[in-house]
Amino acid sequence: MNAEQAMERDFTFVFEEVPESQGGGYVAYAKELPGAISEGDTLEEARDNLRDAIAELRAAWERNPEKNPR
Repeated sequence: MNAEQAMERDFTFVFEEVPESQGGGYVAYAKELPGAISEGDTLEEARDNLRDAIAELRAAWERNPEKNPR
C-alpha cells in the first residue's frame, strides 16, 4: 500500500483509557498501520493526535517508500 492508498482506506481506530493511577488519558492506535499510535488527555484529543500521526506516517512513506511496511 502506498501513502496515498493509506489515506483513502478506512482504518480501525482503537482507544484505550489509561487508569488515573498511570497518568490518565487515552492511548489511540490504528490496527492496520504499524507505527500509527498516539495519546491524549481526552478522547477527542487522542483522536485528533492519531489523525496527525497517520498524516506524519504518510509523509514519511512519501519521503522513504522503502519504509512502508506493506
